[in-house]
Amino acid sequence: MKFKEEQLIEYFKTRGVFIFNIFLLICIIGLLPVDNFLFDIFSHFKFQYIIFGTILLLIFLYLSIKNKKYLIYCLILILLITINIIDVFQYIGKRDFSTITDIKIGLYNLYSSN
Repeated sequence: MKFKEEQLIEYFKTRGVFIFNIFLLICIIGLLPVDNFLFDIFSHFKFQYIIFGTILLLIFLYLSIKNKKYLIYCLILILLITINIIDVFQYIGKRDFSTITDIKIGLYNLYSSN
């Protein structure tokens, strides 16, 4: 049983740091105020970043029990999760739809053979 746990720890050490670097890059690209649609794609998945960052945080907390150098990764992940939570929660509960009186609907047929 001990052999499988050591294999799992080695797997998380090598691939976990690689995945962390990719996640860090994606989060930073999503925060950039660049007016480019390729970079703008990464700013739409804040809730998914929270979930994935929490999973990574749990993995690195487990690794930090064995080696304290993984606490730095944990602190960076907590910072990224907090930034994404702030971005997500600014859109929750701000609208009052009871004051809407009229709705306008537009319809466009873009099928050119019609």
